[in-house]
Formats: sequence, C-alpha cells, structure tokens
Amino acid sequence: MAMANCPVFDNVLSIVSTLVAADAPVPDGLQAFAAPEGTPLPPFQLFAAALRKAAETTLPVLVVQVVLLERLLRRVKAARVPPCVVHRAWLTSLILAEKASQDVAFLNVDFATLCGMQLAQVNAMERAFI
Repeated sequence: MAMANCPVFDNVLSIVSTLVAADAPVPDGLQAFAAPEGTPLPPFQLFAAALRKAAETTLPVLVVQVVLLERLLRRVKAARVPPCVVHRAWLTSLILAEKASQDVAFLNVDFATLCGMQLAQVNAMERAFI
C-alpha cells in the first residue's frame, strides 16, 4: 500500500534537502550522478514526491531507500552535494530499494522514462551506487 500523507516521508525530505548546496562540487565516487550542464531540475521535494506517487512507494521501501542513501553519502564522505547528485542519488536509492523490497519492482527503463533520462544513465547510476 502506498503512503498517502506520511510524516516520515516529509521528515526524510527535509533532512535530505539540507544536504543540497548549489555550489558544492560533485564528490569523488559520485561522478555517475552528475547531470549534464544545463539539465533542468525540478525542486527536490516535488521530484521526490512525484517519484513516490508514481512508484507507489511503501514505508518499508522508504526505510530501505534512506539506509541506502545514507550509506552512499557516508562512503563518499559527502556533507553537501549539488542538486543533480541529490536528485539522481534519490532516484537510484529508490530503484534499489524497490528491487530489494518488492516482489514485483519497476524496471530501470520505467524510471528512466518517468524521469526523462536515458536508460544507460540510470544503469550507470545503479552500478555506481552498488
């Protein structure tokens, strides 16, 4: 069952939003998450909410997603990251959490289409994440 109004989701978004710094460099190890120059990005909270709705994200998937995202940021020792990295790391952690938690998960091509990205980009981000 998907989350309708979920305070946990809202709190997670608030915490993740604090990691964003427009002038932050792309940390070593996260180059696969860098967007091409000039790529338009929606506000992070709108992006994350749209993904949550489209993927019908459940609370257990959100918990796995947050753990994966935290491990990634700890691994690269990133305190602040540019917006494109947060968007793409959020997407990739959702993909992996869905695959780990759901019997039937969306395919990478579904997420690529949903986010207006090339499948090769999504696959590269997934490989970089794990």
